[in-house]
Amino acid sequence: MKKTPSGNTGQTINHAEFINDMPEEVLITLHNLIVNRLNMLQRKRIRQSMEDFRPGDVVSFRTEDGKTVTGVLIRLNKKTVTVHTESGARWNVAPQLLTTVKRQLGADRQPDNTVEKKLH
Repeated sequence: MKKTPSGNTGQTINHAEFINDMPEEVLITLHNLIVNRLNMLQRKRIRQSMEDFRPGDVVSFRTEDGKTVTGVLIRLNKKTVTVHTESGARWNVAPQLLTTVKRQLGADRQPDNTVEKKLH
């Protein structure tokens, strides 16, 4: 990959050759800088994803085998959220994989709480 430097001097830099010429100590330092930057970007992305959710939200996600799981978000962890399902299962899920569900969990099985007046 070749790129013109921002100074626009007409020179091009071949990144592979530039890296091949670096001593090991410089490569290790560069590696640590890159890993730290990638980790910071990942933490930022996770934090932004978690802002969309609150404990008590009904959410759904797809498992690796393609099944959709629906449950209540119980806790926001450092990198994941904890979701409890109606069956009692507990899942730790990356917030990027969640979708908010508009209906209440188990709404189809809720008893009808309407009061009926009888006229005599």
